[in-house]
Amino acid sequence: VTTKPAFGLNAQGSYSATPINMGSATDKVYLTIYATGLLNAGIANVTVTVNGVNAPVLYAGYGGYSGVDQINVQLPASLAGSGTVPVQVTASGIAANTVQIAIQ
Repeated sequence: VTTKPAFGLNAQGSYSATPINMGSATDKVYLTIYATGLLNAGIANVTVTVNGVNAPVLYAGYGGYSGVDQINVQLPASLAGSGTVPVQVTASGIAANTVQIAIQ
């Protein structure tokens, strides 16, 4: 298992997306999202789309710190080479702010 941040400090001193390497077609790549206000939604009521593609939610719940929730999703292999793409989290029918990640 290799863990890498999806964002890093760039030369200008601000954070930017670090491209996520999707590996080979048989590799499984996971994205961990930290948020607030999801705990009561439960895994059955949390959905995530990446570039409009449904990403299977494997876990949605307590994130290890008070007030922090965690969502673990598997990134579909079909996203390889997509570049900068939107990530949309929806919990109990309420959409969170869209964020961007980079996919190699």
